Amino acid sequence: MTVRDWLTQAADRLSASGVASPRLEAQVLMAHCLHVDRDRLLLLDEQDAPHDADVLLKRRLAGEPLAYILGWKEFYRRRFEVNPSVLIPRPETETLVEAVIELAPPEALCVDVGTGSGCIGVTCALERSDTRWILTDVSREALHVAQRNACHHAVACWFLQADLLSGFQPKSVDVIACNPPYVAEADPRLDPSVRKFEPAVALFAGETGLEHLSRLAVQAAEVLKSGGWLLMEVGEGQTAHVLSLCEKARACIVRKDLAGIERVVIAAY
Repeated sequence: MTVRDWLTQAADRLSASGVASPRLEAQVLMAHCLHVDRDRLLLLDEQDAPHDADVLLKRRLAGEPLAYILGWKEFYRRRFEVNPSVLIPRPETETLVEAVIELAPPEALCVDVGTGSGCIGVTCALERSDTRWILTDVSREALHVAQRNACHHAVACWFLQADLLSGFQPKSVDVIACNPPYVAEADPRLDPSVRKFEPAVALFAGETGLEHLSRLAVQAAEVLKSGGWLLMEVGEGQTAHVLSLCEKARACIVRKDLAGIERVVIAAY
């Protein structure tokens, strides 16, 4: 079968399985197998399709996220390595990053709590080279991914295996950024493929989805210096609850993502 024929059949099968952009995903899978950019596929459409393409297509049809199949995901115009030990970066998290870039004071000591792939801390360190970053995660495997991403992007960060802010001294940090687990365990809105393939430790936070946010708010009030900032990504409909958790903050504001959803709670201490 030629590359052209494979692309046609793969797009049809992906479409039938409910994939939103079947033609695009078929091209991405083939380009990945051939180790070329997607725009070069037209030059190769008469050659034989590699067997590996069928293997990858089968994984995608089974619901595995495209990012895990490829081994990377683009975030803030950069590629980040991902695997099933870390959450796949989402566009809405860029709202959090943009707020950190804007608000972090020069020479700030910043912590990316629950860093996962490191996309938040590494991106902020690159965009604000005048800040210093500690990336923490409870998962050793996730920290290994974050370390590789920091190395790939040639940015210097410190890494710490920790549960939220455990181990940090009082009044020692200027900025805390976090995309914590905030999904309720029984939330019916969660995409089945996300529930099946992405790490539960990075997704779920008890029956209400607020367990980690609640603990983080308490710890941050102790760890942040006077004038410090706490920035948290939150789930749809959680803003009012999270604002009530930041009772020790001097002021709080909320920012919406590009979809118009209240996505980031920013607390000034």
